[in-house]
Amino acid sequence: MEQDLSLYSIFYTVARNGSISGAAKELFITQPAVSKSVHRLEKHLRYPLFFRNPRGVTLTNEGKNLYGYVEQALTALQMGEASLNCLSDTLKGVLRIGTTTTLCRKILTPYLKKFAKKYPQVQISLGIGTSEQIHQDIAENKFDVGLICQSVLTEKMEFCSLGQLNDVFVANKTYYKGVGSNKVKNKKKMFKGTLILVKGEIINREELDNYLQQNFITVQNVIVVNSTAALIELTKQGMGIGFVAKEFISQEIRNKELLVVLSNFKKAPLSTGLIRKQQALCNPVANKFWEMIKIANKEK
Repeated sequence: MEQDLSLYSIFYTVARNGSISGAAKELFITQPAVSKSVHRLEKHLRYPLFFRNPRGVTLTNEGKNLYGYVEQALTALQMGEASLNCLSDTLKGVLRIGTTTTLCRKILTPYLKKFAKKYPQVQISLGIGTSEQIHQDIAENKFDVGLICQSVLTEKMEFCSLGQLNDVFVANKTYYKGVGSNKVKNKKKMFKGTLILVKGEIINREELDNYLQQNFITVQNVIVVNSTAALIELTKQGMGIGFVAKEFISQEIRNKELLVVLSNFKKAPLSTGLIRKQQALCNPVANKFWEMIKIANKEK
């Protein structure tokens, strides 16, 4: 290979970001420097690697072919560096984890605290997004490990279950009285309510609407929020009926800030757990974290 490895690294970063500016920001170099490096690599290989457009860049067929090999090579180098760190008694390296805000707060934090205490020289990089985004980022090698809700996994992914989440309808006392009195006293009159959902929630809306109508509730409005924390707060403030995992609101239920309504609703529970690429593609630091959580989960 005649060209500097850095050219391939820059090519990989541009392809992953889909833009010259995004790659420059990530690499802490100027946009002209990124463009020049890409041009040098294209000139050397005698193939165009990117299509340029006003919104960024996309890979050509030749670029797509090269991208797979470059990704494997860079991953192998990262694993090599990490394996050298594992030769010593002190584990070193970087652990890149992706998860959602709620899963981080409710499930991941205790594990991170334990891991950081045991391996203080490991740098932990935490990214927040939706379960779907985290799944995609794992596939693109942006994270080593992800903690997500149930998702469709590719054949190159591993999933380690950490339990299940059971979605329920909840409301504050004001909303609860409205729903409850309507069911008992006047089954001919529909209760007009606002439904609060989290963006990206895995749910069949037609099935949900039908169920609500059977229980004399018509959805007059839907509020879609970006986080479970926002849903819980809006529901506590009486903005509507929240649809949320019961495990995330155990304290609010104990304190009677939120009450479960329509308790006869049945929905298949969602699995939560760790996701990663197959073990052969993971770095040793990520493997240590994965094994620690598996052992801790078996001991429960």
